[in-house]
Amino acid sequence: MLFIGILTIVLSDDVEKEFRRVVRGMYGAEKGNLSKFIEDAIRNYIHSLRKGGRNL
Repeated sequence: MLFIGILTIVLSDDVEKEFRRVVRGMYGAEKGNLSKFIEDAIRNYIHSLRKGGRNL
């Protein structure tokens, strides 16, 4: 069974516009790419914290 978490976030307009621009450049404009980018970013951030010795 697949469970999907849902997060609701608030970003400033300038950060949102830049975020969308970067995602389009990296992944294209297809549906679901914002979520894919965020999931990849969170995984990479958690990995870097663990690699840096953070006990999570």
